[in-house]
Amino acid sequence: MNLDDLAYFKQLDTLNMLGEIDNLPDQLGYAYQLGLKHQLPDWKDFKQVVIAGIEAHVCVLQTALGLAAEGREVFVAADAVGSRNPADRTLALERMAHRGIGIVGREMVGFEWLERAGTERFRAISREFLR
Repeated sequence: MNLDDLAYFKQLDTLNMLGEIDNLPDQLGYAYQLGLKHQLPDWKDFKQVVIAGIEAHVCVLQTALGLAAEGREVFVAADAVGSRNPADRTLALERMAHRGIGIVGREMVGFEWLERAGTERFRAISREFLR
């Protein structure tokens, strides 16, 4: 994956916009224990978490495993995670799936969060991010 690829970062923005999440930390955690975990008290009522980011085999993996260990239902948007080495990304997704973490696509997440078509919000997000 090319880190300068604006389409990749647009996917991350889509997931953030759809979830209307405020105050996301700039980095969602090199290690879950050192990063995102300290943000979660504000999110204590969230039982489901969707993750996007880089590196899939380090930051994303550790965050997903940490959240799952705490009893949260975790999903990773496969088309919104990456690693410098494609094999690392593949191995990370396989490991997370084996550990019960849901592997989803950004469109799956987006359409589930939008709930129904035909609204102005649906049209705007579909036109801007999902096509």
